[in-house]
Amino acid sequence: MSKKTWAIILIILVVIISGGTYLYFNIQKNLDSAHEYGIEGKKYATEVTTQISDSWDYQVLLRESTPELQEKFGTNGENAKDLLNTFKNQLGGLKSLSEFHGGSAISVDISGGKVPKGNYKAQAVFEKGDGDVIIDVIKRDKWMVQGFYITSSVLK
Repeated sequence: MSKKTWAIILIILVVIISGGTYLYFNIQKNLDSAHEYGIEGKKYATEVTTQISDSWDYQVLLRESTPELQEKFGTNGENAKDLLNTFKNQLGGLKSLSEFHGGSAISVDISGGKVPKGNYKAQAVFEKGDGDVIIDVIKRDKWMVQGFYITSSVLK
């Protein structure tokens, strides 16, 4: 092979190795970010679940919810208020909450910004029975509730 061919092969190898190194470190950085967002999301899920279920206050849920979730609350929040009243009457206040488990992911929006999301589940003990809390969270400017669900055999 000629020197020119060897030079081209060498250049191609340098480009491949450089690209692979860049990808490796970039992926590692994103994995670290995803892990950090997962920790943040679980912490937020615990805090907001406690705030909502301590008094079943509609204003807390409204303040922490995404606009998309707020649209589902109905006129003047009647759907959400009815649901929270059901939880208050049938479950009572929150006594204890296990650690949230679940997954988180990062999507990238059109502008290139990262949008962390999490879906978590925890076991809860309420005054009138046990249940599971499932919460979907998303971080835009701040962490927000995208979905809030409770399953329990006590609920009718």
